[in-house]
Amino acid sequence: MEPTLHHMDSVLVDKLTYRFRDPKRFEVVVFPNPADRKEKLVKRVIGMPGETVEIRSGTVYIDGRIISRDYSKDHMTFPINVEGSITLKKDEYFVLGDNRNNSMDSRDIRVGPIYRKEIQGRVVFRLFPLKDAGRIL
Repeated sequence: MEPTLHHMDSVLVDKLTYRFRDPKRFEVVVFPNPADRKEKLVKRVIGMPGETVEIRSGTVYIDGRIISRDYSKDHMTFPINVEGSITLKKDEYFVLGDNRNNSMDSRDIRVGPIYRKEIQGRVVFRLFPLKDAGRIL
């Protein structure tokens, strides 16, 4: 999730909000790694239920339009396993890491779209290191 978060950062995860509302686009969420359920992944919500996500030439499109914000660290050069487009089901989210060239996220067939019930919370604050403490956007 660099540059937003770094390996070994300690974060505060809000596990309450999603009991009352669904995740919003661009929120940073936590969910179990489908390839190793003991491990947690932290990624940014890009695609919402019912939308069509497409990655062309390193650019992310939602329902045929370029996403309004791009939190990526670098231009995405490797789309991994996503080819063409993917239409999300009513309970699926498409998530990407901010370090897109080095991220295991929804582009990877081992992860794929994330079901709503898998999302455990949203990252709202970095606690440590203290010099970088603050709200996560």
